[in-house]
Amino acid sequence: MMPNRHFEPLIDPRGKQKKYDLKLAPRPGIEGLKQGPILFYNNTKLSGGRYDRIFPQIKTHLSAQGIRRWIDVTETIRGKRTDGLMDLAERLIRLNAAAAILALGDMGVSPATTVLTIALEKRGLPAVYLTASPGHELAQAVAFYRAGRLCLCPLDIYQGSTAIEVEGAVDRQMERIMACLSAPADRLNKVARIDFPMDRIPPESNGLIDLSDRLDMRDHGPGEIAAGLDEILDLFEKWRIGDGLPVVPPTAGRVDCMLNFWPADSDDVLFSDIGPSSGAVTVFHAAVSAVMAGCRPEHFPIVVTALRAMAEPNYNLIQAITTSHPGGNLVLVSGPLVHQIGLHGGPGCLGSGFRANATIGRGSHSQVILPWALHSETVVLPVRLPDGRTAHHIHDFRQTSL
Repeated sequence: MMPNRHFEPLIDPRGKQKKYDLKLAPRPGIEGLKQGPILFYNNTKLSGGRYDRIFPQIKTHLSAQGIRRWIDVTETIRGKRTDGLMDLAERLIRLNAAAAILALGDMGVSPATTVLTIALEKRGLPAVYLTASPGHELAQAVAFYRAGRLCLCPLDIYQGSTAIEVEGAVDRQMERIMACLSAPADRLNKVARIDFPMDRIPPESNGLIDLSDRLDMRDHGPGEIAAGLDEILDLFEKWRIGDGLPVVPPTAGRVDCMLNFWPADSDDVLFSDIGPSSGAVTVFHAAVSAVMAGCRPEHFPIVVTALRAMAEPNYNLIQAITTSHPGGNLVLVSGPLVHQIGLHGGPGCLGSGFRANATIGRGSHSQVILPWALHSETVVLPVRLPDGRTAHHIHDFRQTSL
């Protein structure tokens, strides 16, 4: 039995996080909503299934309360970077609406539309963002990290929902929608509260994970190889750190070895405004991911180069990492470096047995994986069901006998 002893701290892959506390725009009240107009913004997701019934059903409820002035705007949010989202927010503000209803955050467009909703609130326009799982969880994460609070309204629908089901979902949430648009200041923060499950133990200000009180070594023998590794992996799993596979613990020494193979400054920014917190991803962060993925130090220049390529605007990274489409990030490498580091380009190069292939791909992808769990019920690859329908969502399987 091994007594507890001091362990070298690990570098926290979550990095340092800034706490935001968004001041929501004052709500106009019912009389202000009657004067209007209400902005209805469709990010083009309402053309899917019977989602086209969402806005008409809301307008029916509003009309019954004497709220009959509105403006309809439909514009895709796909492909818009932060500057494009801010430009869209400015154009919507110039419409002089009393409040805004935005839809729909059902998956890939959810983070960008959340950023747009936050931008409208910062510019003084009261807004409520309609979502549907699994996009609701995405919107929660982005709003939690970038604003602290936001008026989100989840609808219990999916693309296979009937018109009656969509209208019923709207009916059940109309009280919340009205509260989001008209609640007085003393109640608004409660309406906009986000109970997000991640980072209940936030990162330390020094960026390290102190293992001293977190590893119980009394059940390990003195000669046990990798004693404490299982406890570290359990800790990372509990905190939702990583891609789900076992990782190499990111010690300062291992990260320094990675950085020795990159000649530039470790603080160089590779990309920003992508993840939930909008924080910048630097070469240092990439080195931490490369260590965890099992890369050798000589693999690291390829990992950094791949990330720089993904950061190119035309790659549209923010959409690529949140879409429910089964696409991935493929890293192609050519030149003498291929043979020097042991990359395999022959048969089975995408299979098992080649460390460089597996870890470079994992290291590149791990850095852009959103570091929070989506309780996603989306089927990654569309499946043809026996009755001829295509399954895009787990609900589709519940309606058929397989």
